[in-house]
Amino acid sequence: MKRISTSILLTFALCLAGFSPVSAQWSLVGSAGLSSSVANYTAMAVDNSNTPYIAYSDNSQSNKLTVQKYNGTNWVALGSVGVSSGSAEHISIAIDGSNNIYVGFRDGAQSGKVTVMKYDGSSWSTVGSAGLSDGSAYYVSVGVNASGVVYVAYQDQTAGSKGSVKRYNGSSWVYVGSKGFTSGQTDYLDMDVDGSGNLYIAYRDNNIGWKAHVMKYNGSSWSTLGSAGFSSGGISEIAIAVDGNNKP
Repeated sequence: MKRISTSILLTFALCLAGFSPVSAQWSLVGSAGLSSSVANYTAMAVDNSNTPYIAYSDNSQSNKLTVQKYNGTNWVALGSVGVSSGSAEHISIAIDGSNNIYVGFRDGAQSGKVTVMKYDGSSWSTVGSAGLSDGSAYYVSVGVNASGVVYVAYQDQTAGSKGSVKRYNGSSWVYVGSKGFTSGQTDYLDMDVDGSGNLYIAYRDNNIGWKAHVMKYNGSSWSTLGSAGFSSGGISEIAIAVDGNNKP
């Protein structure tokens, strides 16, 4: 699950599949409490070699971003701990086909605007400019397509808390569709990209009783997938993922 806040030391468990549902068990990956202090806004991704990565706001580093990977024996930091310039909140992580790591977050050093950072296997760098959103943002979600194009979705405080999505074109961040394209406020916004490059966002829609709403971008426009507010009642947090058959 993405961006789950916790007030305890970060613990990560992985389901080890057996030959039947009866034999499947949960076990720790590495040690419990792998972070050195309290961890918040945790996010996880797995690369194409099945290596898991954890990103989080690191209380021991003034709530800056720390990312760790499991090397088969231990959890180790990528680069160093506390790699962001300021505090990191609403963290999201994605990995491209070359195992480059992308992390998007609400950046305390940029007055709460969105920043995306990349780890190329040896060092961290900012993708484009830090603070890429027009103003403060929440519920940041980053994704990357099969061609390595990076996207970031967020609740846009300069657009009435509606959803905005941007992509990096190699030199700057540009809007995907229009700024603030959703009809209402987008709480707990989450995004995924399918194998054909279509984007999907899911969020809690305040226009329809806080029910679930999913939208899709097909390369030219955003549209609601299925019915808006398809959940039977109001929801709390929401996340979306797309399978190998491009089914969300």
